[in-house]
Amino acid sequence: MAVSENSGKDNSGEEIYEINKNGERKLDEHGHLKQKHDLDDIAFVFEKWGKENGLSFWK
Repeated sequence: MAVSENSGKDNSGEEIYEINKNGERKLDEHGHLKQKHDLDDIAFVFEKWGKENGLSFWK
């Protein structure tokens, strides 16, 4: 089981965004602010694990 170490929000519930080397907030390919979190990494590893273990929903 994985645990997120960076959910994209601070203790007050305010969103945290990725920052570039100039101190500006990063944008994604759609022009939206990129939230700083590790949830995509967790999902990727879970999908890989599911496929390696032959789980029926990853065929």
